[in-house]
Amino acid sequence: MSGFIKRIFTAAVNELGLVIGTEPLDATAFGSLDSQISELYDMYTGAATGKQLVRAIVRFKSSSIMNGGLSVKYNGEAIEGEEPLEVTYINSVLDYNNVNQGLSRKLIIASQIEGKVLVRVIANNDAKNEGAFTPKIIYLPLRDTAYKFLVDPQDPEKILSVSYKLGEVEVKDDPFDDYAFVNFNSLPSTTAGFPSMGAVIQEMKDIDEALQDWRKMNRNFAVSTPYFKCETLAEAKAVNEALQTNKWKRGNAMAGTSTLDLINGDAGDYESMSAEIVMKLQIVSAATGTPPQHMGLSRELSNRATAESMDKPAEEDSQADSDAWARFWERVFDISIRMNNESPTGTQGTMAINVVEPDTTGVTKSEYNAVKDVYLEMRKLGDLSRKTLWQNTPKIDSVLEKARLDEEQNGGLNDANA
Repeated sequence: MSGFIKRIFTAAVNELGLVIGTEPLDATAFGSLDSQISELYDMYTGAATGKQLVRAIVRFKSSSIMNGGLSVKYNGEAIEGEEPLEVTYINSVLDYNNVNQGLSRKLIIASQIEGKVLVRVIANNDAKNEGAFTPKIIYLPLRDTAYKFLVDPQDPEKILSVSYKLGEVEVKDDPFDDYAFVNFNSLPSTTAGFPSMGAVIQEMKDIDEALQDWRKMNRNFAVSTPYFKCETLAEAKAVNEALQTNKWKRGNAMAGTSTLDLINGDAGDYESMSAEIVMKLQIVSAATGTPPQHMGLSRELSNRATAESMDKPAEEDSQADSDAWARFWERVFDISIRMNNESPTGTQGTMAINVVEPDTTGVTKSEYNAVKDVYLEMRKLGDLSRKTLWQNTPKIDSVLEKARLDEEQNGGLNDANA
């Protein structure tokens, strides 16, 4: 039984709730979180079918959630003409840990597979960083560490301690002070997290198999098959012998009493397979918040307006994830500043906590158009202040920009640095 026919047959049996023999056809083969995580890891690394879709979805999510990188915003009292010490310090932490050079994207990829991310921030004096106190961010994969939380019974979202195993080292009931955690697709008042792709693993595998079947069908029926209609069996044998003896190929001349026809595959098979792919692609798209055109399969998109209308919900979904990551990185910032203030080699408590915020948002097309067509035009007419323009321009911190502009105007930046 071909893969395509088997999938259609299985779907029909499941719909009717039937059991064939002693083996029920169950579509929930990946019902547990552990099985989902294990299978998604294999699919992402290429060890299981469905790898193309998983990689496309992960690539889209990692680029859309934090497409502008991770930058820093300051909400404290700034000294005119000076960049706040907290901002300079946090930027050094980001640079030291290669956050914008790869770490943030890797954590997003991990969240798409595991549904949550846990990191530990450790105190660190690195000779490579001129001996400066620079905390190090350590990622703890759920699959490898099997971490578990002790939570406040009165507030299940408040984590008190964490236990896990890292290699041969077992950490038990470690206070949560130096950890940052984020989870997705969960209900309120829980630390559970679920990968959005986990619910559609089978659909992604079915699409992969259908595409492979389609490729085989194209290979088998890409060239029409010559068919010689003969009146008698003797005539058919004579034609076959002549074809073999002369090593006949299409395009060569041939004379005879037979009628030549060209046979092609049944177009109905292609249409059924296409319908299956489109249907399951829509299911995957709805579950993961990834428009089909970003999965490399845009066959059902008839025009540009359709594609843009499908992008809008995806932007909103990515914004929700971006907000969750902002809270995660804000905790990392606060832990880093606290550790620095407590360290003998730090800045001796001269930095304030809760004054540095992460900016994880990118610049969407609608935001760009709003700045270009509305705010900038109002500024040109003199109907909008420069500060309001800055505040409504993504990725610009008005406080920091004012300090940098003052420094530049006062000669703080030479031509080489401007």
